[in-house]
Amino acid sequence: MKKTFVVTLALVTVVIVMNACDQSGSKEAAILESYRLKGDSISTTAQQTIFKNLTSAVDSGGLVYAIDFCNRNAMRITDSLSQLAGSRIERLTNRNRNSQNRIKEEGDRVIWEHFESHGDGNVDDTLIHTSDSYTYYKPIRIAMPACLNCHGKKDKDLDPLVAKVIAEKYPNDLATGYQMNDLRGIWKITFRK
Repeated sequence: MKKTFVVTLALVTVVIVMNACDQSGSKEAAILESYRLKGDSISTTAQQTIFKNLTSAVDSGGLVYAIDFCNRNAMRITDSLSQLAGSRIERLTNRNRNSQNRIKEEGDRVIWEHFESHGDGNVDDTLIHTSDSYTYYKPIRIAMPACLNCHGKKDKDLDPLVAKVIAEKYPNDLATGYQMNDLRGIWKITFRK
């Protein structure tokens, strides 16, 4: 059974307070569940939008074209979705391709470690509640073999031309070497009160 956790951020320490399902009936639980559902919906829409655009790019010009497409458009797509959702949407990882997606904040790193320690996929999402915001996190896992064409092992999964173009577009790339179901990143959706 997958679980949703509600988390409170106190200074730099993240403490898992309780499972949101155990809070049924209270006003606060309803608010928390509302933000969790919004975060889930936004992250699902963002994932689907990026996947749809990426698939279209692959269909239009192959993997090399898709790498160039991602290089030019992935951040713009995320920024546009942020404006539409009225929240801040980020994709974060500890092994980034684009340096803007690197985990920088200690609180994000703690959440990353939380998801990473549940490599079996038994944790779907996490909601952090502070005095001025709600922040929703959801893991991004390598869920399809096609993802390994650009994020798999260089000597096994990546075509040499694909590896060459990735190295040209992203000289500091860390986003290869993954296997199916590995934690690739996290969605972070911040709602201001």
